[in-house]
Amino acid sequence: MFLPSIKKRWFVDTSQFQLKWHQLDGYYAVFHTGSAETHVLDELSANCLQFLYSTPLNVPELCDKLSRSFALDLDDDLYEYVDDIILQFESLGLIEQQRASV
Repeated sequence: MFLPSIKKRWFVDTSQFQLKWHQLDGYYAVFHTGSAETHVLDELSANCLQFLYSTPLNVPELCDKLSRSFALDLDDDLYEYVDDIILQFESLGLIEQQRASV
């Protein structure tokens, strides 16, 4: 299993923009104030994004939190799903990679 972002840590940078949330029948509409775009997320993706508000996390840490929150197996499918979501969030400007400390 090769996951390009497995060791990188990601976070929501609230100093640059805000995310405004609205729940809709099991989905979440997330308005990004910086880009003025709205994104629709399923519950698992929304929880990934919410976990990244509190502290920077990498893919294994996010998978662990999701596994405990949703009683999911910690398997390759979950790791690949979370890795894909992280890369999508980054391309949408919703999260940023934590810079390495010197």
